[in-house]
Amino acid sequence: MDGIVSARLHSSPHDVVRIPTVPQHWKIQNNMHVLLDENLDWRLVRYFDADFQVTTVSRQGWQGMRNGELLERAAAAFDALGTMDRGIEHQQNLRKHMIGIILISARSNRIEDIRPAMLRVNEVLREIQPGYVIHVPAS
Repeated sequence: MDGIVSARLHSSPHDVVRIPTVPQHWKIQNNMHVLLDENLDWRLVRYFDADFQVTTVSRQGWQGMRNGELLERAAAAFDALGTMDRGIEHQQNLRKHMIGIILISARSNRIEDIRPAMLRVNEVLREIQPGYVIHVPAS
């Protein structure tokens, strides 16, 4: 599949855009590696399903990196990046970075504001494909 596909997941079950079925070799079952951007609270790690191995940009020692360099490094070691950086899909050529991106939108980056999105984030991670940007609202 060429190009980037962007889907928005809304609160209403009638507005959910289903991610197409992906080839089995793209589905990562019990060893999905997820990186949380530095704009997300590190304590969100607790809200991911046990199937996912989650770490943060800070734990990797990558804080302060520009998006291009971060995406390059992340794509080499992770399957998905969780972020609140709305500009990432417009600033970067995501085709060259084979990583799925979960773009969380919330009132703020406080854990209380993001936590409502975590059920959806966990669902999306089970189907995300490299090159996809999936929008997950917290409200």
